[in-house]
Amino acid sequence: MLVWSIASQKGGVGKTTTVASLAGWLQKENLNVLIIDTDPHASLTSYLGFDYNNIEKSLYDLYTQESFDKESVQSVITHTNFPNLDIIASSMTLATIDRKLSGRSGVGRILTNALKLIEDDYDVVLIDYSLKMVHDLYILMITAGVVSLLFKLLKQPVVLGYIVAGVL
Repeated sequence: MLVWSIASQKGGVGKTTTVASLAGWLQKENLNVLIIDTDPHASLTSYLGFDYNNIEKSLYDLYTQESFDKESVQSVITHTNFPNLDIIASSMTLATIDRKLSGRSGVGRILTNALKLIEDDYDVVLIDYSLKMVHDLYILMITAGVVSLLFKLLKQPVVLGYIVAGVL
């Protein structure tokens, strides 16, 4: 499973649009794609036609689980109307996650550990980062690792500007 994290400290530079475009292209190539919306404004979630106020479970629920197994990770995944494309949606409650997780050990590895449990379910994971949460940069580095990605899929170099990508 390839994990790509799209991030920039500046807003309005096209992170969400990049994730949505890449996800659309990859799912049309018959790859199983999971997208993760880490922005409390839930722009990517809304972009796919979901009302973040009515999402059954979101990234917040994943972060706040005391422990998890494959089934509990799968329970926060929402299927979209597009074949081969799923999302871990965001919600406004994600804005409070720093307070909720304060003092909890291993916070920076929650997303990485969760993705390891479902690595056989998806070919590619795209993470839309807002970098608003204190621990996001740390999670980004752990989850994405070293830049490498599209090269493995396409077998040729691709330049995508501010994308930081890697393999889980």
